[in-house]
Amino acid sequence: MSMLGDLRHSLRTLLRNPRFTFLAVAVLAVGIGATSAMFSVVYSVLWRPLPYQDPSRLMVLLGAAQGRGDRMPVPPGDFNAFRTRAQSFANLAAAELWSPTLTGVDQAEELHGLHTSASLFDVLGVRPVLGRTFAPEDDRPGAPKVVVLSHQLWQRRFGADPGILGRTIRLSNEPHTVIGVMAKGFYFPPFWANKAELYAAPAYGPDRADSHTFSTLRVFARLKPGVSLEQARSEAARIAASLAEEFPRSNQGRSAALTPLSEISTGKVRVLLVVMFAAVAATLLIACANLANLLLARAAGRAREIAVRQSLGAQRGHLIRQFLSESLLLACAGGVLGLLLAIWAVPALLAHLPESGVFQLPRSQEVGVGFAVVLFNFAVCLLTGLLFGIAPALSASRCDIQLALKDGSRGTTSGGSARRFRNAMISAEVALALVLLVGAGLLLRTFQNLRSLDPGFQPANVLAVNLSLSSSGHAKAELRSVFYQQLLERFRALPGVKSASAVNHVPLIGDTWGSDITPEGKPAAAPGQTATAVYRVALPEYFSTLGIRFDAGRDFAMSDSEHAPAVAVVNRTMARRLWPGENALGKRFKAGDAQSDASWMTVVGIIRDTTQNEWGAAADNEFYVPFLQDAGYQHGAGGFRTMTLALRYSGDRAALAALIPAQVWSLDRDVAIPSIVALDDAVADSVWAQRAAMSLLVVFAAVSVLMAALGIYAVLSFLVRGRTQELGIRMALGAQPLQVVRLILAQALPPVAVGAAAGLAAALILARLIGSLLYGVQATDPVVFSTVTALIVVVALSASLIPARQASKVDPLTALRAD
Repeated sequence: MSMLGDLRHSLRTLLRNPRFTFLAVAVLAVGIGATSAMFSVVYSVLWRPLPYQDPSRLMVLLGAAQGRGDRMPVPPGDFNAFRTRAQSFANLAAAELWSPTLTGVDQAEELHGLHTSASLFDVLGVRPVLGRTFAPEDDRPGAPKVVVLSHQLWQRRFGADPGILGRTIRLSNEPHTVIGVMAKGFYFPPFWANKAELYAAPAYGPDRADSHTFSTLRVFARLKPGVSLEQARSEAARIAASLAEEFPRSNQGRSAALTPLSEISTGKVRVLLVVMFAAVAATLLIACANLANLLLARAAGRAREIAVRQSLGAQRGHLIRQFLSESLLLACAGGVLGLLLAIWAVPALLAHLPESGVFQLPRSQEVGVGFAVVLFNFAVCLLTGLLFGIAPALSASRCDIQLALKDGSRGTTSGGSARRFRNAMISAEVALALVLLVGAGLLLRTFQNLRSLDPGFQPANVLAVNLSLSSSGHAKAELRSVFYQQLLERFRALPGVKSASAVNHVPLIGDTWGSDITPEGKPAAAPGQTATAVYRVALPEYFSTLGIRFDAGRDFAMSDSEHAPAVAVVNRTMARRLWPGENALGKRFKAGDAQSDASWMTVVGIIRDTTQNEWGAAADNEFYVPFLQDAGYQHGAGGFRTMTLALRYSGDRAALAALIPAQVWSLDRDVAIPSIVALDDAVADSVWAQRAAMSLLVVFAAVSVLMAALGIYAVLSFLVRGRTQELGIRMALGAQPLQVVRLILAQALPPVAVGAAAGLAAALILARLIGSLLYGVQATDPVVFSTVTALIVVVALSASLIPARQASKVDPLTALRAD
């Protein structure tokens, strides 16, 4: 019979048993679909080459604190030194975050962009679809301001106008000439500012070109051909050391960190994605083990049919091919349905990614079901078909013809090899289920610990409204504070608003700025050892609006103006570290070192520690200054023209959010509103990675335990049916029901014990792998391991007791008369 004939025969055989076929295809569809969907994410984020020329040669250069793992941006002076001294790189480019407000095109909108050096696109090796990218003269002081648009922005805000080249657009009230449009699908960078839609040169102004203190740049470099990563790292370290000697005041204790772009773009999610992919793959393996046992049982029931075919001349190879064709048909049917499931599941998964908070999935715009996923799906179909089909096919083809045809034979294939295979499948299912349960248990405890944290503020019923005055007439220094005060009065008059205030950056949302700090009267810190703190600017009532409690002192007042004595509110950690054992109220400190021109600030309040930019991170030094006393926010440009207004409310959140834009634009139509975010949503998004991993592992762990229980039950039920006569004889000779139960359990528990031992060993490895996702729980937590082991034992015993009790109720007379 040809292969096509085998397939037709296999299809008829499967259709004669529709319930088994439906169950097998459904299980495979879910398993293969989930695996293919996760593969699409893992492949796109971790394995697909970045969409730049020879991406393996692209590096990211950042500053590093010696002896610590901290990474920080690079100041312009350091970048220029690396650009002129480094011999390992073909080219270098720098980029700085830029958030201009686009006006003159419908509604004002704050955009995400980068200020870059003119060499950026040459470093990446990419070309525009329209116009040109930057030329060296675009970096020169006084050069006309030019901008390159992403394809998405060109379509979204300019209607894909082919005449866009040479057009002048207003960005933060400054004219920029559009010189190019990048190709569809281009994006940069794949981390940090991964929503950038436009690029302008230069990266910084001439006033900062020699600065070694204003660290705002990410540096991107392309290795020269033949230069290794280690060689480039050694040279970067030497240059950083020479800069520390030349500029000890700013560069002492600072080194350089050179990391491949592909690595830095996925560092935070690599473990999460690997764990999630392993979870769905393990569940698919458990499904394959169950199907293998079911097919082995079906093969035993068809022993007489196989014996007849062998007696008529069928070769063993043909019988193996026949059984494998049935397995492959099941796998292919499940694979086709699984691919359709993946096509639906991937967009649904992307739609549930957090839009705010710390977690962002890098390269999410590349995730989709493409050719690589289809090829993977096909390979999984073949592999699963072989995995659950080969052992039953080999076992069935070794049928003893005389035994199978003998009258009274039950046609079982319960020989030693088949029995060992079934036991191995039980052990594998138990081991995989235990590993998934341990992972789910550790992440469940992590999530509980994170959710029970006290962030130091009350996120419920707080809206954070981010505003940008960059292109507004109110960006003028003398109008900023007036605008915010007028707008806050309007917000306080809205229905349901209890209080309102403003801050530069709300915790967990937006950027986090830092500053060196020097306490008055303390010994000067050694170079590179100056204390640092998170720095925020706030208006009165901000602390009460967010529910931040004072340990001592007072809130800011409108009288804390530019001409009043400089004051600050510090957190508990900063008070303890700078003035240990002393009362921090009335103490003075300044931003920068002791020689800086900054004013000494008097501490007028001490607040509880609050979560800053990462949920669960240890508290760091933090201080607030009054908005009216901060020179940058009173007179500065760029990021100093943005603030976040916080509103505490009661009632319908959506209804309140809908009223906000009209209130803003009634004062100024050119004010951009980049986002309106509920603070409790930002809290939820900040633990999205742990919640997603926990949810997935809990679901698949539950499924795996259920399938393992069903597998144990099915194997023992098959064993009981095959030994009915033997059990009848034993009971006829005086065996008690309890002895029969023990006999069956004695065959079930050894493979369960082997699987549990193997699972515990594998779980210890998994626990260390997911260590970066854990919080407040040890990777070898004895509570989780003992609870999971006990649960597996209980489930295995429960699944074993049902067929064991059925065996104990066998009627000896009925059993002996059967067949």
